[in-house]
Amino acid sequence: MGPDHMKLNVSTDDAAAARIAHRWNLTLSDCVADTPRARVFRATGAQGDCALKLYRKVGASGEGAATQFLRALPDGLGVRVYRMNTLRTAVLMEWLDGTPLDVIAQTDMAQATALLAQVAHDIGKVQFRRQFAYQRVAPLLFADFAKAAKRGVPDDLAAYFNQARSLLVHLIDTSPPERVIHGDLGFQNVMLTPGGPRAFDPKGWRADPAVELALSMIRPFEDLDPDTLSQRIAERGAVFADATGASQQRLIQWAAVSIAQQVLCRSRTDPRDHPLYPVLPSLLAQAAQG
Repeated sequence: MGPDHMKLNVSTDDAAAARIAHRWNLTLSDCVADTPRARVFRATGAQGDCALKLYRKVGASGEGAATQFLRALPDGLGVRVYRMNTLRTAVLMEWLDGTPLDVIAQTDMAQATALLAQVAHDIGKVQFRRQFAYQRVAPLLFADFAKAAKRGVPDDLAAYFNQARSLLVHLIDTSPPERVIHGDLGFQNVMLTPGGPRAFDPKGWRADPAVELALSMIRPFEDLDPDTLSQRIAERGAVFADATGASQQRLIQWAAVSIAQQVLCRSRTDPRDHPLYPVLPSLLAQAAQG
């Protein structure tokens, strides 16, 4: 959630991967993922099949909290982390065989939803040590709204901005005890393995428990006209509420604040051109209900 300025670029090309593989006694295979944030290679080492993840920027990964988070999970709930370099730009993890929930969701959304809720429920029961080491979500969101207010918001969007900012204040004022959450728990970051669903690629945040699955109430974001949005929320709301111990309305409210942050506070272009702008009015309207 923080700014990306002052973060140093790091080489993630094949030669850089080969150097780390040599240092860690790995046999490198193919690059299996290449994103603006990182590259992931399949490798083989003393642990068997592994995933070598190379981040493109120093300080962009947040892997300190993420690795601590994964290592706190009981066996079978998250991917195992084997080692990480000093700069936290290279991480060696267990290779997970299975099917991502976002693939399962294409043919059986009910199953994918239930499995995602199960993972969230199980993570919520973990007793994390040194919780102070995890960054809090609420102050980061509040700071983004404060910066956006200082810059100024287009007049025709001011009502949406003020509603979202007031909603954030309400959520902070009424927050239950915060707990450590995955922070990016969605269908794309859970794998259904032969041993059950396993989480990977966490952020490692401290927040209101309702934050955990708030955005998954409406993910994926395509074709989210008001009717589709309402249907999606209705289908997932009760399941996710049971998993997190939060009310459906609180999940919707955190989703509304998070989308407003992305659209109104962090967009580098006209907020009305943001791909999530069309969903914002309907989501804020649902958040205001009850």
